[in-house]
Amino acid sequence: MSSSQIEQAAVNAVLSEIEATDYLLSYISSGDKEPSWDGHIYLYNNPDHKKEHILGRAPVQVKGRSVANLTKGNKKSFQVDKADLENYKMSYGVIYLLVEIYGLKKKQIFFIGICCPLI
Repeated sequence: MSSSQIEQAAVNAVLSEIEATDYLLSYISSGDKEPSWDGHIYLYNNPDHKKEHILGRAPVQVKGRSVANLTKGNKKSFQVDKADLENYKMSYGVIYLLVEIYGLKKKQIFFIGICCPLI
C-alpha cells in the first residue's frame, strides 16, 4: 500500500467509528497539509448535532500504519515529533489515533493519548 492509501484507510476507519455514534461528529480530512492536526471531533449533548448543542471540540491527529499482524492487547506506542508535541500543548491537547491496517479490510484503532499542558 502507498502512504496515501494507508492515510486514507486510517482516516476512513476513524470516520466509520465516529459515524456509529450519536453524539460525535468529525471534520477530519486525509491528504491535508495542515501541520500537526488532521481535523476536529465535535461532542454534542444532543444527537441532532445543532450548533447550540456543542459541548466542545478536540483537535485530532490520525496516523496509519500498515502491519503484518494486528497488535494483540491494548498497549501501543508511537514516535511523535517534538514540534508536534509543542503544537498540541499550545492547542491544549489532541486526540491522537493510531490505526493499524492489515490488508485492505482489517483495521484496528488505538487511542494514544491526549497531551495537555499543566495549567
